[in-house]
Amino acid sequence: MTSETSCLVADDPRLYTWDRRDPGVAADGPGRVRQGDGQTFGSALRAARVARQVSVRELGRRVHYCHSYVSKVENGVKPPTVQFARQCDEALGLGGTLVASVELSVEPSVPTRSAWPRPIQLPPGPAQLLGRQAESERIGAVLTASGGQPGTVPLVVLDGPPGVGKTALALRWAHENLARFPDGVLFADLRGYAPDATPARPGDILAEFCRALGVFDRIPAGEEQRAALLRSLLTGRRVLLVLDNALDTPQVRPLLPASPNCAVLVTSRRQLCGLSVRDGARSVAVRPLTPATSVALLREIIGERWANAEPEAVWRLATRCGGLPLALRLAGQRATRRSGTSLTEFADEMFAAGSLLDELTADDDPHGDLREVFFWSCRWLDQEAVLAFRVLGGHPGSEFDESTVAALLRSSTAEAAVTVRQLAVAHLIEPTGAGRYRMHELLRLYANELAAEHAPTGVRDRLTRRLRAQPGPWADPAPAP
Repeated sequence: MTSETSCLVADDPRLYTWDRRDPGVAADGPGRVRQGDGQTFGSALRAARVARQVSVRELGRRVHYCHSYVSKVENGVKPPTVQFARQCDEALGLGGTLVASVELSVEPSVPTRSAWPRPIQLPPGPAQLLGRQAESERIGAVLTASGGQPGTVPLVVLDGPPGVGKTALALRWAHENLARFPDGVLFADLRGYAPDATPARPGDILAEFCRALGVFDRIPAGEEQRAALLRSLLTGRRVLLVLDNALDTPQVRPLLPASPNCAVLVTSRRQLCGLSVRDGARSVAVRPLTPATSVALLREIIGERWANAEPEAVWRLATRCGGLPLALRLAGQRATRRSGTSLTEFADEMFAAGSLLDELTADDDPHGDLREVFFWSCRWLDQEAVLAFRVLGGHPGSEFDESTVAALLRSSTAEAAVTVRQLAVAHLIEPTGAGRYRMHELLRLYANELAAEHAPTGVRDRLTRRLRAQPGPWADPAPAP
């Protein structure tokens, strides 16, 4: 934030509070104190700053106000605001002393913290969510913990393959924990993986969040200035931010608060390693459901009566969907529309060669087309990784390693390791241990379709022969004696 912008923010009371009697008109000030009390506050602030050997300029930088405003408050020229006092408390580690003194001296006619908007922006949550208790507990252990360090924010990233239910889990947890965030919940779809291939710009999301918190004008033009304003607005407040469908770390980082009172829940198809390294994010991997949970979810979708009549068909459908909730929901929805067809007949049709992905689609919604959902992940791969993904779809074993990829692509092992890492970070393949990987069965079907579309038959045959010519690493592990 530039000094000019931060001075504007500091001196404009509309950026801090709103009078409930007329939300379109700014109050006289967000917790403005009487002028005489400002002298006492300024002296206390100066004493605390000097004791900690913090300059006026440095304090201004920490609290996102220009140093001239800090100086005027210390000298009693300008009265402090509750927001300013709260940020100074946090920056100097005073435990709320300054903000308490300001709130006690607020003019009765001026709205205090209770006058702030409390946005609840969450979309509706999932109708069914099974088998996610462990993940929910891990989210709660991080986002509801107390005693965070000043300048940090509790941060959880839910990552996993496409269609595994990351957004559903995030929304369910957020709805169930609304009471823990009395100052509101902000939500944004970052569109990292979406039909139009246009991820949301952080600056646009920052502007929307500022408006949700009551700032409708004088929003800075620059992304960094907007990020600083959002941090200022969230300081000292207990707000949950749900950032759904993130593409990468640079898209998320500008949206993070700098207050341990807030919490951030991110979903992404990628492992956002940068957030873990620099921002202390905890990664919670969302994996496919177990077979038993898949059956339970499918039974809920199609109904107990039908499921009880043909339990074997339910098991076959659930198993073939590979634990992906999206696939299970699509299969269940398709089954319920086939009046006059038994579940066994429907399962037989789904398992017919080449028809499974045709069935796993919602005709009126690209977000419900499994092929489209998979494509959005492949779109961000480089050319080498796309080629590897295609050819691995025809891999004859259930597992493979880096040497397999090197043989297929005729590259060095080091180059193959980079490609494998890219596929793993995107959750298009999953590690199984000991340097080996596997591809989900539905992703394998999609990869085979891509290979058929983009590689002539002769090329595919040569790749297959090349793969089968390799010794052991590609093959399934030998059974235990």
